Amino acid sequence: MTNNTQAVNNPPRRETRVADIPVFYGGNQDPYEWFEEFARACDANGITDNRKIEVVPAYLKGAASTWWSQNQRLGQGNANKITVWTGANNNTAFDVHFPAVFCTQTLTEIWTTELDR
Repeated sequence: MTNNTQAVNNPPRRETRVADIPVFYGGNQDPYEWFEEFARACDANGITDNRKIEVVPAYLKGAASTWWSQNQRLGQGNANKITVWTGANNNTAFDVHFPAVFCTQTLTEIWTTELDR
């Protein structure tokens, strides 16, 4: 009975479409900014971390989509195959791989130049 009362009083949050989820193509797009915008939109829409890893491929296009597909073709148990959304210093975490791949030296130099101005 207690479990039923708790379920009625605290229903699970349903996913909704409150905020538009941004698309990431790569190139000169800022991966840190995109990651934060994606996470905020997912949070606003009630998308949990477990679901973010399922949803994110739909919002990766071009080079980013190719990178994701290649990563997901890695064999099960491969230490670098992305399987979770977050995980501090975890090679299987999207939030570890994504910026490492898309925060290029060129982008860093552009940002440094902009900051110097």
